Amino acid sequence: MKRSTNEKAAIILAVSVILSVTACSAEGVAYVDGNQSGTGFSSSSAATSGTIYEESTLPATVSVTTAATTTKAKETTAVSTTVASTPAIPPRPQPSTEAVSYKHLCEIYQKLQEQNKAIFALEKQRSDLEIELSDSKGIFKAKRRSELSTEIAGLEERISRMKARLSHIVKEYGYQNAEAFYKAFHKSETAYGDYQDSLKNWKQRYGEKPQSLHDRLISKKQDIKERELTRPYSPPNRGRSR
Repeated sequence: MKRSTNEKAAIILAVSVILSVTACSAEGVAYVDGNQSGTGFSSSSAATSGTIYEESTLPATVSVTTAATTTKAKETTAVSTTVASTPAIPPRPQPSTEAVSYKHLCEIYQKLQEQNKAIFALEKQRSDLEIELSDSKGIFKAKRRSELSTEIAGLEERISRMKARLSHIVKEYGYQNAEAFYKAFHKSETAYGDYQDSLKNWKQRYGEKPQSLHDRLISKKQDIKERELTRPYSPPNRGRSR
């Protein structure tokens, strides 16, 4: 069946229009501001074309993302700078074993000093009696010379016992003799002085910083431990000094 020229022209025109609309739907991009289309396309054509970009949303999203990234980078840099610029505080000085034993040895030392003081007093008394005895001459002072000699002998016996007591005192605390004790005492005295100097310098330089509850508990336990170590030692049988 043959078509007329007008029919052919109409068919060609219709096909051209269809192809034109299809091409625009496939390649066109619609920019929507609110609910109004920026181009002449309908909503269905824009949906068919793929992606719709809202002008008010895209720049804001990019701006917020960039600002957040920049802020995070600045915070990281600030934290790194703060950590790097903060000097490391050395730990608080701790007493050595010799320094801890100093207070205990001081008590023993005090006992020895008291004993030596008592011995010195008796030796002075004996010396005075010996001088008096040497001045007591003649028949009429014979009785006094006898009394003085008896007193001097008694003092010498007491002095001898008290000197022996010095060795017993140090042996009660585990030292072989007085010489061994004094050696340990002077070593401990030096160690304790060094510890006090180190602690004083540490406090002056770094000071006592505010402590958290956890740190205060640890510090309290350490103080209790140090007091236990420096608690006076009492031997089973202390005896008398004189």
